[in-house]
Amino acid sequence: MQTYNDIFKLTRPLLTLAKRDPSNYHLTGHLIRSSVYPLPWMLGDFDRVGYYEGGNMPGNLDGDFLLVQQDKIKDVESKLKGTYYTDTLTIRNYQDPSKAFFSAKVFKDVFPGKEPDFVGNAPKPAPSPAPAKIP
Repeated sequence: MQTYNDIFKLTRPLLTLAKRDPSNYHLTGHLIRSSVYPLPWMLGDFDRVGYYEGGNMPGNLDGDFLLVQQDKIKDVESKLKGTYYTDTLTIRNYQDPSKAFFSAKVFKDVFPGKEPDFVGNAPKPAPSPAPAKIP
């Protein structure tokens, strides 16, 4: 099966960061899809990428980048805490679309002038207690 050019929506931002600074080959990525081919070959230099097939998911879903199959997006989004840039892509024909998530902290320079598309459920800081009133 032929891979669509949509795949570059995922790989181009990653390779842009890695070219700027080789330490970015150590970004944490989660690919949650029933079929991840050809991504293990395309992302082979990135040494912290987890490939989750068959319904598996990492304990902590937040990562520097994610690629999530369409039928898992709502579940994943409900568990994310971070802020992300997102894009939709289709890897190959006869496959459902996937959603790519790029951490806003890590990828802000790759998407200049763009506001993040997704804000997770980060715990909000507890409000400061009101000062006690002195009678």
